[in-house]
Amino acid sequence: MTKVRFVEIFRPVNARRLLITRMLGQGGDGLLQTALATFVLFSPARQADPMKITMVFALLLMPYSLIGPFVGVFIDKWSRRKILVRANLIRVAAMGLIALSVAGHSASGILAVLVLVCLGVNRFALSTLSASLPHVVKRELLVAGNAIFPTMGTAGASLAAATGLGLQHLFGNTDAVNASLILLAGGLTLGASSIASRVSPHNILGPHAETPEVRKEFRNLFVGFVRGGQIILSTPRVLLSVGSVTILRCAFGGITMQTLLLSRQVWNSQSDTSSALRDFGIIAALAAVGSFCGAFTTGALLQKQNKFLSDSAQSQRRLLLRITFVVALSAGILCSAGFYFGTHIWMYLAAFNIGLLSQLVKVNADTAIQQEVDDLHRGRVFAIFDMLINFAIVLGVAVFGVLGSSPTHSALSTFVIGALLGATAWLVLKILRLTPKAD
Repeated sequence: MTKVRFVEIFRPVNARRLLITRMLGQGGDGLLQTALATFVLFSPARQADPMKITMVFALLLMPYSLIGPFVGVFIDKWSRRKILVRANLIRVAAMGLIALSVAGHSASGILAVLVLVCLGVNRFALSTLSASLPHVVKRELLVAGNAIFPTMGTAGASLAAATGLGLQHLFGNTDAVNASLILLAGGLTLGASSIASRVSPHNILGPHAETPEVRKEFRNLFVGFVRGGQIILSTPRVLLSVGSVTILRCAFGGITMQTLLLSRQVWNSQSDTSSALRDFGIIAALAAVGSFCGAFTTGALLQKQNKFLSDSAQSQRRLLLRITFVVALSAGILCSAGFYFGTHIWMYLAAFNIGLLSQLVKVNADTAIQQEVDDLHRGRVFAIFDMLINFAIVLGVAVFGVLGSSPTHSALSTFVIGALLGATAWLVLKILRLTPKAD
């Protein structure tokens, strides 16, 4: 993306405030998840096995996926500015209680409930940020904004997580240090609430249109949800795009599980949790760098366009799909090698490649939904899409937890990861064939 166009996206002051709110909020989330992962999965006093890892991911991803479409009704009913302010304040309070539990060495059901509340409210805030974006970014810059804003949020989370890992390395991997990190996360989240409160005028983020009462919205939700599924199935490009992301997320869950098992059971001794955490952190950072490179690529190709279906737009999308297809093939090779050999260098390359591919495929899917689904049903389609992504990650973690728990299963794990990424490449190729050529 050229410098001028980059500046245009952030020229409105409310766009900058929305971005800072996202980065601070996701930064707090990154610190929180780093501290919790260390507390639960990398503590010398707590052994991490595939079943426990699967349960942690299910706890983090599944509950909100099930209630998200219902909670999402309120994003179109309440003031989005107030949601951003108050949701982040609720997260601050929850983080304070989580810090007390961690400082007290309590890995109990109460802690699980507090984590669910905190992460669920965060997902609610992120959905609100996405719904607010069209109100602060021009329509012709929206596709590029969709690539940049979430990626900058992820960058904020990654930077905060890296800072947390550095502080743990400096001060030690203890429950007291993790509790302090969670309090620091609360400070970042409080900053997000403060910046959101400065968005003005108060109603600029919407909703502006008259909306039905919430009770009526709930009654219509089930019908709309079914209709959203029908639209996905009946729209080839959307179906293929959603399918490619879902399959890739399953592979992403697999590589996450493989990295956790290698760092804790193969590369380091069970008692050396600091080294295990360092190895996992490096691979997570490489995946984040790959995602950032993918966002830069999409931002450079999907530039300012007055017409989504112009010849230049179609040429750029076809080029992006060709790049995505090549990256999918290379990801299949590198991830298969990473699973088979299980060495640091192969897993580093695999993590970077799958992070790059994830961003390319996700932006393509978001764009396909935005282009081919009418505004009346677009929210429902995105809700289903979000559910499928999270189910796929948990499924990948669970499947590869079973396959990767024994060294004798490395060949089978290699075959499965290769098959998933091969299927992703095949779907991208089919999407390319459906994308019209420029005249």
